[in-house]
Amino acid sequence: QSIKEYIQFLYISLGSASELETQILLCNRLGFMTNDQANKLIPKIENIIKVIGGLIRYRKKLTPR
Repeated sequence: QSIKEYIQFLYISLGSASELETQILLCNRLGFMTNDQANKLIPKIENIIKVIGGLIRYRKKLTPR
């Protein structure tokens, strides 16, 4: 697996995490999830998004152009 492919995988992971955050917000607004449940999950997902974003930036710095 090349670094370029790895970065592409990270972008897909970032999109999936963002999509999950959206689904949690929708579930909460539609009443399928309590505010407490959503409030516990959202910060964790936001942290995952930040970590993936940081990993993408780090890997891009290491990739020769």
